[in-house]
Amino acid sequence: MYRSMLVILLLVLSSFQISVMSLTDMHVMKAAEGQLGIYIARIPPGEATSYGFRQEDDKDLLVVEKPYRFLEFNEDFYSYDLSEDKNYILIKNEWKVPVSIKGVNRVLLTVKGNSSNYTISGMGDTMLAKELQHKNIGVSDSEEYYLLRIPALSAAFFGHEGTNSFMDIEFIPLASAINAIASISKVRKDSYSLGEVQQMVKEELVKRAKKETVKTQPKKNAPKKKTKSTPVKIN
Repeated sequence: MYRSMLVILLLVLSSFQISVMSLTDMHVMKAAEGQLGIYIARIPPGEATSYGFRQEDDKDLLVVEKPYRFLEFNEDFYSYDLSEDKNYILIKNEWKVPVSIKGVNRVLLTVKGNSSNYTISGMGDTMLAKELQHKNIGVSDSEEYYLLRIPALSAAFFGHEGTNSFMDIEFIPLASAINAIASISKVRKDSYSLGEVQQMVKEELVKRAKKETVKTQPKKNAPKKKTKSTPVKIN
């Protein structure tokens, strides 16, 4: 009896946690929907294509899609050697929110803030909007979506998980990460665990630091060539 009650309690708590995460997405999307018109109105006539839209797009058909929450590595990650028992993830109050028409992503909104005040701070990233739509094919909407941003390498990964545990996030490298981290091209995997991403990023940072050290080292003066002395004639 006690065991059954415990199982039921765990299931209730688990479903509550998932609903809270989904509630955050809903608040972010609601804020984006409410403020989207302001940004659309700022697009100069005839310049829709510069903002990721087509001239023939009906703005009344715009749909705000599921947001991607930003993650970053904390200061300890960059300052010290990796340790298995440490958490290096920072959860940012910042999201990229796709805007689509007829199921096709056109642009990304940047939304920042907290539950009492979510605001759009920018609109753009048309190429990233398309890339994210391609990368999340087959990923359930019930999962949490993340963007792991690595400013030191100008790289990013798309992450998703459905267990509310960062250790279970599956990270898919975006084009920026593939271009910035050499080991990704060598390993050629579709996705990576958090531990694998941390290791690859660390190795890339160390490699680049060594290259910079070599560049900044002063060049040693080349040894002077010995010249034969010409005997002086005394008349």
